[in-house]
Amino acid sequence: MGGWGGTHRLREDLEARLGPRLAPYLQNSIHRVADEWALNFEPAEFLMSEKATNGDHWAIWLKSQCAALVVLGRESRICDAAELRTMTQWRTGTTFAQLEAGHSVHIDAPKEFADLLRRFLTA
Repeated sequence: MGGWGGTHRLREDLEARLGPRLAPYLQNSIHRVADEWALNFEPAEFLMSEKATNGDHWAIWLKSQCAALVVLGRESRICDAAELRTMTQWRTGTTFAQLEAGHSVHIDAPKEFADLLRRFLTA
């Protein structure tokens, strides 16, 4: 998330920093500050918060008997494919799928994601 924090002279500068995958996803998080542009959140604080919520959630995951679909964007730099596959193997009724996308699968591959979800829900 380097380079996202603080203010940027042009909105386009901030969007370029976010990149083509995240800029569309974060459009509603960009706002004007005086004569510059910034995100509605501070990326460093977001990462601290994210770290605080990480932990061992296996007991909760395994307790549920509800069918689940675990989707990974093949190019995600956030999720660990091995861990997601393990989640699928340890819990009955769980399906694992990978799509050609980054972390925000529903943005990068909306049609493929919708088709996958539709097949899962009708199965």
